[in-house]
Amino acid sequence: MEFIDRREELKELERLHKIAGAKMVLVYGRRRVGKTRLLQEFAKGKQVIFYTADARTEPDQLEEFGARVAEHLGPQAALARFRSWPDALSYLMDELSRQRRKVVLILDEFPEITRQNHVVPSSLRAIWDRIENESSVMLILSGSLVGEMERLARGREPLYGRFRGRLRLRPLDFSDASLFFPDRSFAERVEAYAVLGGMPAYLSIGADSPGIWETISDDILNPRSILYEEVPFMLSQELREPARYLSILRAIARGLTRPAQIGGATELKAQAVNTYLARMEHMDITGRMVPVTEKSPEKSRKGAYFIRDNFARFWMRFVLPNRYLVESGQTPAVIENIRFAFPGFVSATWEEITRDAVRARDASGELPLELTRVGRYWDNNVEIDICGLGKKKDNYLWGECQWRREKMGPEVLDNLKEKVASAGFAGAGEHHYLLCSKSGFRAGLIERARKENALLWDIGEVEAIVSDQR
Repeated sequence: MEFIDRREELKELERLHKIAGAKMVLVYGRRRVGKTRLLQEFAKGKQVIFYTADARTEPDQLEEFGARVAEHLGPQAALARFRSWPDALSYLMDELSRQRRKVVLILDEFPEITRQNHVVPSSLRAIWDRIENESSVMLILSGSLVGEMERLARGREPLYGRFRGRLRLRPLDFSDASLFFPDRSFAERVEAYAVLGGMPAYLSIGADSPGIWETISDDILNPRSILYEEVPFMLSQELREPARYLSILRAIARGLTRPAQIGGATELKAQAVNTYLARMEHMDITGRMVPVTEKSPEKSRKGAYFIRDNFARFWMRFVLPNRYLVESGQTPAVIENIRFAFPGFVSATWEEITRDAVRARDASGELPLELTRVGRYWDNNVEIDICGLGKKKDNYLWGECQWRREKMGPEVLDNLKEKVASAGFAGAGEHHYLLCSKSGFRAGLIERARKENALLWDIGEVEAIVSDQR
């Protein structure tokens, strides 16, 4: 498949490659985020030794690595018999230094190497310190275990201070993820992103299907597909006690968003819940949000947790509770249930995309007020999809989003104004209103909006904003 996005990461790798002398670079990110594909793209047109480690024993890995080295250095290297990873790396680094060749050495899935031989980082430090001033090698250490890769660069670790570059790959945002579906409508791309999220591997699978419902049926609700057990497998790869993390995600999927609520549902103490949530937040699986009006978000007690990874959110909502039906041959019934709940499920993604569109319009100066922050607002009584805080005191932008087949009517504007009043904001200052609808607007609302200077964004308007950001 055509390589999509990662422009900034490629640009940074090329910048580092042009720097004279030796340099060590860390490239990491969650499994299936596209690290290997990025490195393959970067490797084009360069002298590269590319080795991907796996769970085989050290002698088996070294046999393959030795063959790669021989392909690059010539017949004399084929005579080398490496006894260990330190032995192999020392030989290769010394040989490249002696030849003063500008070579990129990529050790993909580096944690698999260190699992077989724990002294590799210490040995690599000694090798690097010996050849750094005489070599032009670009050494890239890549891996999927976020915690282990980040530890390589910490102060007490052997390789601390040796990295010239550090790239963490994160899931794609909607704008870039939608590039996987160039022939689908904007609405179909929103729905695909709501289900698959921003992981390139998931998006590639979705792109091979005629549409999102075929992806759901054939690739997600299919016990023989890799996506069927993807969430438990992902948790088990990176985290200890994956069952604990799964139970926390299950609680959040049920609408329990506060640590105390999650602890009550999982029988975990609050401190343990916070620790587990922090780890998943660091992995871009969960996130924490507070009402945008909070002055000190980090200290706010109104924080609520949500499942940030769209695929994990879909899996927890529709796959986990229905596995017994899928495995007993009742997949069509599960799909019918998903179809019924689907508009409400996609609406959360539609709100996220629209908030990003508001930020883009604010940056270009095309809103009726200048904003300092954009987010959601909620209290014990009301929830408002979009709240933008104006630079001027008591200036606000309030918005409501709908992902429905029906056109939006004037009652939605009335309801939004009632929410603002109920929250205690309808007083002095300026209040601007934005309504976003997948299916457009009824004539009565269009007339009201014209008279009251409310903004109406249909799906075409949001698509135009997203397209402008590429």
